[in-house]
Amino acid sequence: MSTEQDDLEVFARMGKTIYFNTVQDSVGVLLYGAYVVLFAICLKLSLDHSLKSKAAKFLLGAILLLFVSTTSQFVFDMIFILQQIKAYIMATDVPLAERRSRYIARFLSLRVAAVWPVMVNFMISDIIVVWRAWVLYPNRMGIRAILAVVTLADAFLWFYSQGLVSTHANEPNSPTTDQQISTASTFMSLGANVVGTACIAAKALAHQRTVKAAWRNEGSARRGDVSRILFVLVETGAIFAVIQLLAGITGQVDLVSLTPLDMATDVVGKAAIYLAAILPTATVIIVRSHQSVETWSLQDSFTDAGKPKPSTKISTIRFGDSAPTARSTGDSDMPTIDYAPEQGESANAPISNYGTTLGGSKEVSMV
Repeated sequence: MSTEQDDLEVFARMGKTIYFNTVQDSVGVLLYGAYVVLFAICLKLSLDHSLKSKAAKFLLGAILLLFVSTTSQFVFDMIFILQQIKAYIMATDVPLAERRSRYIARFLSLRVAAVWPVMVNFMISDIIVVWRAWVLYPNRMGIRAILAVVTLADAFLWFYSQGLVSTHANEPNSPTTDQQISTASTFMSLGANVVGTACIAAKALAHQRTVKAAWRNEGSARRGDVSRILFVLVETGAIFAVIQLLAGITGQVDLVSLTPLDMATDVVGKAAIYLAAILPTATVIIVRSHQSVETWSLQDSFTDAGKPKPSTKISTIRFGDSAPTARSTGDSDMPTIDYAPEQGESANAPISNYGTTLGGSKEVSMV
């Protein structure tokens, strides 16, 4: 039979648990609210444009899957915190010492299901980053092989990790093995994001050097939508990498429950789940909002001296489906991207060569 002091200690621990969960779920509510607004804008922009290309269909499918997964996470969060308050505080007919165990037993199946939205959010976010890097390197099989390997490793670790965690969902603290594999999956996700973002960054810098070289004699330092969007992809990838790194580190050093470090770990982890959906969605909005085609014609873009005219736009990268634009290689309604010089090509080549380097036939779907 428990003493009054024991009951007070149990009740105090329950109150602290509810407080910790309320803090992290408050962060989740704020981020989910922001996400819903972004998703609505993103969906409208996507539906307002053609969905003929495979790239557009893939991206729309990924965004919809992210919405389902993120909404599921939010629903689970709300169910758990509300039912926890009810079970810990309002269930006065149940002895204090038994309230927690009964709550866990009652919602065991939901606890098992709740581990999967985390995996879906992280994996979809990683796949979007890797896919964007993949289409930038159509002729670089080595780079594509690396991207494929990290993506497969990322998927394997996430499925293995979440499967293992779900089998121990009824335990108050996951075993050391669970914690280690969960941390490994987080860092593998970080690796996939870093590799994909690094590939995009390399292409962005190469494109920027080419544009500067083309306009050097014109005294212009214009960056244009192409470079801005490429660097937006890099910046959002870098932001998420920092969040992933923090989640991985805090998850590894958080060994004692209901401490300030435990709260920080839970808040960072919760933020990471929602940011995995927010950042790709926000990026699509930015890209869709700057999806005009920068194009040029060999006949009309150069002076007799071989220099680009001041009004010339140097690139034909298109980041979304828009109305076809006439160009020297013909019309196209597919989202396209023409590349900065590949390995072995010079960014300082004569201006007459830019027609084959930037306005040639290397076109792939981007977003």
